Parts: sequence; structure tokens; C-alpha cells
Amino acid sequence: MYLFTLKSFVKQLLQTILGLLNLPPDESLKNLDLSDIFSIISFFSLLLASTTLIWFVRAFGLYKMAKAKNDKFAFLAFIPYGDFYIMGKIIGPTKIFGMEIDYPEIILPLLLLSMLFPLTSSLSIFIFVLFYYAILYKIHKLKWKGYARLAIIISLFLPILQPLFIFIFR
Repeated sequence: MYLFTLKSFVKQLLQTILGLLNLPPDESLKNLDLSDIFSIISFFSLLLASTTLIWFVRAFGLYKMAKAKNDKFAFLAFIPYGDFYIMGKIIGPTKIFGMEIDYPEIILPLLLLSMLFPLTSSLSIFIFVLFYYAILYKIHKLKWKGYARLAIIISLFLPILQPLFIFIFR
């Protein structure tokens, strides 16, 4: 009885997802040929390759900036979420939103951890975005003094350019 209920639930869920995504119904998916499957695989491969390239460009830029500051943990730029630590290490003690912050490298990782708690997650996301762009602004200001505001505004509307700016600043 439970197995039948679970099976019908999964089938109904699949039909709902297919309807939301405007995908063809199950019957027409059976008519896929080999070229359609290769097209789907190549699309997702291209998407994965471009995402990896963008991530690597950003990580390499952060790594070079951290190495220029003689940071012994510069390799963390290549580790997901470790790059937020490196961003804080690059700017060093600073003033953000009128607060003197001695250890900016721990702000973003702590905000990421606070997102795990359901009661504070939406507030943490908002504060994380504010501090992320504030720290990014400080990095832009260190490397590109006259155009830091312009770079942040461009980064807000075209986030794909953030890694390129970081790579250029290295």
C-alpha cells in the first residue's frame, strides 16, 4: 500500500515538474534519439566548463593578491568558501559601515555558518550580501582607486564580471 502511494506521489511530482518547466510529457521523452541526448550532454558539459573557468579565474586572482601580501594561507582561494576568508585577509583591518573591524577575514565565513540556523537565515543572507559587496568594494578600492564605485555598480548588475575584475586586479 505504501509503495503504491509513494510511486503515485513520485509520478505526480514528476508530471508537475515537467508542467512547470514546459517540458514535453513522458510519452514524447521516449522518442529521444542519440543526437538529442548528445545535445543535452554537450550543453551541460559546456555549462560546467564555463562555470569552472570563471571560478578558477576568480580563485587565481584572489590567490595572487594574497600571495602579494605574503599570506601563508593563500591556497584557500582555490577552496570553496575559503575564498571568503582570503578576501578578508586581502583588505586587512578596516572600517566597514562605520565599524572598525580588526579581523574581516572571519566575517563572511561566520555569516555563512549563521545561515544554517532557520530563524536567522534570511537576515544572515541579507547581511552576508551587504558585507560581501563591502569587502569587494574595499578590494576594488585597494587596486583601482578611482573606479571602485563604478566597478561595484557594474558587479551588481553584471555579476559575471566580478571574477574578471578580481583577475585583472591581481
